[in-house]
Amino acid sequence: MLIKFSVTYSSTFFFFIFFPYQDARFNQAMDKKTGFRTRSILCMAIRNHKGEVVGVVQALNKEPSGTFTEEDEKLCSAFTAQAAVAISNSNLFQSTERALNQVGELTAI
Repeated sequence: MLIKFSVTYSSTFFFFIFFPYQDARFNQAMDKKTGFRTRSILCMAIRNHKGEVVGVVQALNKEPSGTFTEEDEKLCSAFTAQAAVAISNSNLFQSTERALNQVGELTAI
C-alpha cells in the first residue's frame, strides 16, 4: 500500500517520499548546491544473505508520472538482491586475494 507522504517498513527497509521538501528527513543541501529539484524518492537497503545492510539504492524523480509505484518497489527489490550478491562476491574475492597474498609472503620467507 502506498501512502502520499512517506512510509518505512522495518522488515525490508524501504521508503517512498512523494513530497521531499515537506519531509524532515530530506536534506535539501545538494538540491540547493546543484540546482536539481527532487520531486520523489524511492530508497531501499541492499541486504546480504545474513540480512546485514551493505548498501542503499535510491531512485529520484520517477518519469513521466513523478510517482513511484509498488511495481517500482518490486523492480528495486529484485535489483538490490542482485546487487547484494555482487557485493558479497566482491568481498569474498578480496578476502581470498588477501589470504593468498599472505600465504605468498609466508612462503617467500
